[in-house]
Amino acid sequence: MHNSATGSSLSKEEFEKAFESHNLLLLKSSEQFTLASNIPGVSFTPANKTKSTVIKSYFSGYVFKADTRGPYDIFRNGFLVESPFDIGQTQGHGRSSISGGVVTSLSAIAAGYAMVHSHCIKIFVYLIDAMSYGGIVGEQPYLPRSYKCLLEPHHLNSCNVRFTHPIFDSDIIGCVWSDQFPSPQQAIWPPRVALAPSRLNLAVNPLYQGGMAKAEEVARLFSFD
Repeated sequence: MHNSATGSSLSKEEFEKAFESHNLLLLKSSEQFTLASNIPGVSFTPANKTKSTVIKSYFSGYVFKADTRGPYDIFRNGFLVESPFDIGQTQGHGRSSISGGVVTSLSAIAAGYAMVHSHCIKIFVYLIDAMSYGGIVGEQPYLPRSYKCLLEPHHLNSCNVRFTHPIFDSDIIGCVWSDQFPSPQQAIWPPRVALAPSRLNLAVNPLYQGGMAKAEEVARLFSFD
């Protein structure tokens, strides 16, 4: 396994083949990709309360991340730490706060909304294999009421998962978008709640460490109600 976040070799031909229609996989369960907390094999681990009062639990599993950079960039470079991870004090409130690292989401829908709300520009959404990691279940993301209701049936206060380290290219399973659109460049994120995609296309990253066989297994996990 290679762990690179600095530009691994990926030919344009390999990249373009990943997006050919016969190579695309489908995530068929909107419930699962709306909140990937009940996927078989994922886990929540309670944090040691003697070490931190702000970190409540850690998550290992599959997460989503939105970004303004296109798939050719992300497939080769992964996600670098956006700023140094830090646990500090919120001024005036005496509460601890978490910042830095790489912020991801248990929800493809929430990931897309948060990025568009912040930047109001074209975005792409990626599926990440974080089964071997322990991401920090973090603060409540900014979501309108219609999106927050997605969390309530699962008794979660947040769908954000923050990692203290880079997400390597070999951990990027691929790029996802609504199958209502022919390509991620044409897809709209986030969809309106009433028009949320019933299925997501998945173009598999040729550099994903699990290869197509593992990606197909992951797609099946996201296809059961």
